This record gives sequence, structure tokens and C-alpha cells, in this order.
Amino acid sequence: MPSLHIKKSISIAAPIEKVFGIVQDFHTWRAWSPWLCVEKEAMTKITGSGTEVGDVSYWRGEVIGEGEMEHSKITPNKSIEQQLRFIKPYTSTSFIHFDFKKEGEGTRLTWSMDGSLPFFLFFLRKMMVAMIGNDFNRGLGMLKSYAETGEVPTDTEIGGIVTVQGSTYVSISRETSMEDMEPEMSQLFPVMMGKLQEKGVSPVGLPMSMYQKWDMVGGRVRWSAAVPVQDGLAWEDGEMSKHTRGVTKAFKVTHTGDYAYLGNAWAAAMQHVQAKKMKQRKDMVPFEVYINDPISTPAGELKTEIYIPLR
Repeated sequence: MPSLHIKKSISIAAPIEKVFGIVQDFHTWRAWSPWLCVEKEAMTKITGSGTEVGDVSYWRGEVIGEGEMEHSKITPNKSIEQQLRFIKPYTSTSFIHFDFKKEGEGTRLTWSMDGSLPFFLFFLRKMMVAMIGNDFNRGLGMLKSYAETGEVPTDTEIGGIVTVQGSTYVSISRETSMEDMEPEMSQLFPVMMGKLQEKGVSPVGLPMSMYQKWDMVGGRVRWSAAVPVQDGLAWEDGEMSKHTRGVTKAFKVTHTGDYAYLGNAWAAAMQHVQAKKMKQRKDMVPFEVYINDPISTPAGELKTEIYIPLR
């Protein structure tokens, strides 16, 4: 069967004993698991204290499937080994390893997985490695926040299928690495607002980003920063172009919290659409709308609405 190997790490400004205790205790996983935040209503059950060899964390959900994780070996403040057993959507067994190393006054945590795919899914190997690696990065980021501050500023609300009104907008498109997208986006919107001000044009809606292509394996994104403007606006600009999006049905997810955790909401949106067999429109791209101003709003209170257009 096609093998999978994923390995991700992060530096955490917290003592190794604290970080180790968080990972060891299955009861804390609800706060930082990159999967449980996708389907908050999923059923979970923990055996024993949740901290000892043989203790199991079991989950079952409509979207995240069914499975269980068991502590198989614990070396205090050094390593934790687990067996991960998926039941649905397909059966498989993987082996998880957490490695803890002291790094100055903090901790270097490495999360790795070795497993396999059913043979009939061999063609998905590279994509699965990229997707699970992205999940690990999201989880490590949330664990870091939880260990350092005691909280994770992210919350995802599933809004379901809604009708989204059409919009005329101007946009600038870019293709960047996933790591460079957020800093470039934070620079691009002020440039766009400046161009609009120079032309005496006032936005008639909230700014948004539109995503034409996600290359998970290559780590590249093609996206556009966009601002709604009046219908019928005469527009000429070498870099910023005008477009129109019609009325559409869409699957909506609202994220509250730091933009650094928007990946949680996108994972929830995409997995809900896939699990519930919704059909995406091919002529409209997914987009996110920024409800409040990041300059004047605390990061933990930022609201972002995500829409996946549906047929």
C-alpha cells in the first residue's frame, strides 16, 4: 500500500513539562485539534484518565468520520507514541510520534505520522501528505497559542447554504506561496484603497479575497484582493481590473478570531461540502469577506465570512 510520512515542528515559548502535559492529556485536544474544530458537534469519548498508556480517545462525526487514538508509549517530557486507527470513511492504521526537546526556555515540538493509504487511493498520496501536513501545521499553531496564552483565538460557525447577492468589484490578482499570501495581502489592500481614493471612487461593500487555485502539493496559491464598487462604474487601470459576480447559492462558514487561524474555517467549509456531497460551481471561485477592520479590531474579535459557491 502507498506509504505516508508527515513531519512538522514548531517552537513554543513554554516549558517542556507544560507542553508535554497538554499533548499527553486527551482532554486538552478539543482546544487545539485541527480536526475537532472542523466539526465541533462531533461525538468524543475518552477512556481512563486520558493520560496513560492504553487510554483511548474516540471520535465520530458526519464530516470528520470515525476513529480512535491510543497512547502506546509515553516517555515523560521526551516523547509520546500513539496508534491512530481510522474506521470511516475507510479503515487504516497509522503511527503517531511526538518528540519534545528543550529549546532555550521553551520547547521544540515535532509531530510526525507514518501510515499508508488503501491501494485504490494510491493516486492521492502526494495530495494526502500535503493536506495532513497542513492539518499538522494548523494543530501545532493552535497548540502553541494554548500553551503560551491558555487560549486559542479561533471559532468556526457553520452557516449552511445561503443565497449571496451579486457584486461588481475591482481586483488585483497575485500568485504567491502560501506563506507569503498573508503578508502580501496586508500590503495589497491599502494599495487598492489608495487607487480608489485617487479616482474618487468609494467602496460600496466589504473587502474580500477570491481564490482561483490552491496547489496544496506545490504550496502555491492564485488569488485576488477585491473591493466592491458601484454597478456601471467606468474603470480603467493597468493593474486593477473590474469584474461582476452574479447571484449564487453558497455554503457559508463564519470565522471569529485571528486571521492566522482562517485555515480552520476553510478546512471546515471544504470538508462539509465534500462530506455532504454538495456540488461546487465551476464558473465561480470560493471567496472570503472581511466583516470588520483589522486596524481597529482586536485579533480575537475579527470576523471573516467564507463562501463556497454551489450549483
